[in-house]
Amino acid sequence: MKNKRTPLWLLLLVLGFGSAGCSSSSPPDVATTASAESNATKDSKRTVSKSDVFFIKQVVYRIRIQLSNTQERKLRDDPRQYVRCTIAEEGGPTLKDVGIKLKGAAGSFQELDDKPAFTINVDKFKKGQSFHSLDKLHLNNSVQDDTYTCEWLCMSLCQDLKIPAPRIAHARVWLNDRDLGLYVVKEGFDQQFLSMHFRDSDGNLYDGGFCQDIDAELERDEGTGVDDRSDLAKLVAACAEEDPIVKKRLLEQALDVDAFLRFMAFETMICHWDGYVGNANNYRLYFPPSEKPAVFLPHGMDQVFQDTEFSLFAAHPAMVARAVRSIPEWNAKYREQVRAMLPLFQGKRLADRVLQVRAKLRNALLEMDPDCGQALDEIIANWHSRLEERSKSMERQLNEPDPPPEQESEMEPESEMEPSSDEPSKDEPSKDEPPQDEPPQDETASEQIQPDDERLEPIVEDPQHEHRTS
Repeated sequence: MKNKRTPLWLLLLVLGFGSAGCSSSSPPDVATTASAESNATKDSKRTVSKSDVFFIKQVVYRIRIQLSNTQERKLRDDPRQYVRCTIAEEGGPTLKDVGIKLKGAAGSFQELDDKPAFTINVDKFKKGQSFHSLDKLHLNNSVQDDTYTCEWLCMSLCQDLKIPAPRIAHARVWLNDRDLGLYVVKEGFDQQFLSMHFRDSDGNLYDGGFCQDIDAELERDEGTGVDDRSDLAKLVAACAEEDPIVKKRLLEQALDVDAFLRFMAFETMICHWDGYVGNANNYRLYFPPSEKPAVFLPHGMDQVFQDTEFSLFAAHPAMVARAVRSIPEWNAKYREQVRAMLPLFQGKRLADRVLQVRAKLRNALLEMDPDCGQALDEIIANWHSRLEERSKSMERQLNEPDPPPEQESEMEPESEMEPSSDEPSKDEPSKDEPPQDEPPQDETASEQIQPDDERLEPIVEDPQHEHRTS
């Protein structure tokens, strides 16, 4: 007889997230309200997994990494290649022969003697091994996010918007008994991630690499089919088509357009200057099997909400964003999508959501430095102020016409900040890994999404509205 898995709603009650004051109402369904329902999305219920429990718990985990002298020397010699280590979670499992390497680029990469960021491949050397049912995860040093909450907040918004994104937790990390401090724990993009979000998880998953658009030689991280890049070529050809009628038809065949409009609106609304739309950087691209249209996945969201005046409607430099917005119908739908999503981005709502994790992070940081309380409060106050300013900026921009079109040669990322990539490259140690770190407003605007500010802990997807992409 098969064991029945615990429903997600029941786990929430057991863990105390169904207490008084929390609404059981569903998060807004942007996919159906803001625009036509995505061809690639449909709602489906799923039961809780052990990895869900890991990310649901409102705790700062304590994780110790042990490297032998030999393995440490190897890692220093080549930080991009996996070596063996032992991972021990306080009160949890201890795992040996775990693969570990350094990660990050530009502003986020740090050497082993500083505060390095790590990629953990749990079953790299020992097949079948997992950490809370996770095969791959990242320990991000958050050196570009002093709030430690940017990735977490964006992840929770992705859950609201039905955009597949890695789950986030936090941990205090030690390396060979050296206290490295607080880290952001991030789920990896792997087969397990794909199977959670897509009904067909055997398709090709491409890593956007470092500032590369889709016409570059992107690395395929996952996929069981022929590795001939024909799916990428089809999308590139659609973007390059000059006849607008033919272009629209080809894009509809190669790209989940509704999902991309939502993805594009999300990246611009969070001021993700270093994402795909704004910089052709920090993204994954998934092509489900059986010739189904492609879906973009957000990545590297640790420098968001910085430029609160980041333009919603300026011309985008990324190839697919330019192509989609060159179709007048879709350009208008993009504006409608932003308007429909705006209530989810109200400053107070986002600030209140950040407060859900503030207490656990503040306690962990005070434990490491008892004198940091005032500095932490100032950081959070500034964070909340930026969220409020961004909300006001978006409301104002929605009432203004689109900026004048730019020539492609003039299209540059809006920010002068240094681009980065959260995950540098493919996992195979045999390969060298490069460093990473509209028309006027329509008077009949689409119905706005009304946020449910009292929804359950945003780290958990509502079981009645959880979806998979097929």
